[in-house]
Amino acid sequence: MHYEGNIIRPPSEANSILLQVTVGCSHNKCTFCGTYTGERFRIKSDDIIMQDIAFAANYCKRQRRVFLCDAT
Repeated sequence: MHYEGNIIRPPSEANSILLQVTVGCSHNKCTFCGTYTGERFRIKSDDIIMQDIAFAANYCKRQRRVFLCDAT
């Protein structure tokens, strides 16, 4: 899996596959949130996302849910 930066996962997704499809936050202007400060928002390439999906399909067979990571 190709992870970049900090990954934030809610406790309810503890047993989910973490699939990072974006990096950073598209809004990134909340005064109360410093999570993605200095991180420019971008969508990860289709190739990387498809590689991560293939990896999860082969190696994460016990998980039944997928959580899409990072702010959008």
